[in-house]
Amino acid sequence: MASPSAMTQGDPQTVLAGAVAQIVGEIFRDPERRAQSMGEAFLAGSEAAAEHPAEFERAMAEGCLREFIEPAVSQRLRSSASDRPEHFTGGWLGVFIDADGRPVESAESSGLDPAALEVGQQALTRAVSLAELEGNRTLARNLGWYRSRLEHQSYDAIAAREGKPLATIRTGVARARKVLLRIVHELNQAQPSPLNGDAPAAIAPLRDLWTRQDLDGLACALEKTRDAYGGDPHWLNLAGLLAADRGRFNEARNLYERGLVGADAPSVRGRILNNLGNLADEEGEMEEATNLWLRANQLVPDAPTPLMNLLAAASEARDYPSAQHFIALLGDQQNSGRLTQQDRRYIERRLRENPKYRWLRTTDAWRKGPGRWVAQGASRARLQKLGAQVIALLAAAFVLSGLGGVSTGPAAPTGDSKLELASGDSMGRSDGDRRPGGRTRHA
Repeated sequence: MASPSAMTQGDPQTVLAGAVAQIVGEIFRDPERRAQSMGEAFLAGSEAAAEHPAEFERAMAEGCLREFIEPAVSQRLRSSASDRPEHFTGGWLGVFIDADGRPVESAESSGLDPAALEVGQQALTRAVSLAELEGNRTLARNLGWYRSRLEHQSYDAIAAREGKPLATIRTGVARARKVLLRIVHELNQAQPSPLNGDAPAAIAPLRDLWTRQDLDGLACALEKTRDAYGGDPHWLNLAGLLAADRGRFNEARNLYERGLVGADAPSVRGRILNNLGNLADEEGEMEEATNLWLRANQLVPDAPTPLMNLLAAASEARDYPSAQHFIALLGDQQNSGRLTQQDRRYIERRLRENPKYRWLRTTDAWRKGPGRWVAQGASRARLQKLGAQVIALLAAAFVLSGLGGVSTGPAAPTGDSKLELASGDSMGRSDGDRRPGGRTRHA
């Protein structure tokens, strides 16, 4: 601290700047914060000197300039921090710094929104967990440095402790801040359906109930989860499926349309649009159904289900050019290498069983495409069944010859009705709809 005699020497503005620097330096231990506050503090001291010139001169002469300007400087800094919440060190996170340099642990004492404080703490916890889960040591290190900054440690002190260049510490803290702000944004702007289309884990058991066609169980599960997930598009889609299955078409349409409001991911929108198309078909609105299936296909072109429905509609309308087009698109999917074995079996089963393809089965387009796929699938199923029988016979021979202890494992799947138990979690899989002429619906 400058001596009283020093306060009486030199240019008044220079002396005033020295007194302001002392006040700010004692209020803020963080060099960055001191630099940010110096301009406001000097302005407050200058205004006090201009408003009370006689007292300013006497304070200069008596070497008590600091005591004279300190109330004005402190009030200005506190007001500035209140007007601009971003001046709180830490931004959204955990510990904030009040204008007088004291840590603020609660929103009530700082004028901050308690919800914002809680979200900040959640974001920091989630970021640390994310770093641990991914084994991201760099992020964990950066978050540690950021936490040190929240504890009011200077960049210089962190650099000295870590043995790192000052620029490295600053960069690490900045990167941690970006991660935390992203997580805060995700927490504040969380959508019922994330852009990647993932459903909440709690929805999976409900989807399984639909797949197994345990409709009474699904109705009970939907009611139990209504409060927590009643706005989620996956929940609304399942509720719509149940309502449509029980003939409550107006209710089903309302549920599907509500689901579309929150369904950002193409896969989720495509699933709901496909089911809306099925509903329109049930109600005899064939043009609307076709348009909805086309939209679903445009959103998720790799999904077989909308194409299967469009092909069935073309067959019923005896629209040969459209049927050829959809068969070509299905052929592209067959040759893409992206379909799972389960998807292929599902397509083959629907082509074989759906009565809506009755007219199409008499055409050349069918024989060159779907008919060949069905035959190939049947051949594979026979080979798999034969292989399972051979394994069983060999195992029996080993047992009879005294070489027991060989486990044959479960028989290979035959590709038949067990497909009804597929999870329904992609647009290319069965959803448990067992009605002979039913459309393919998505859980």
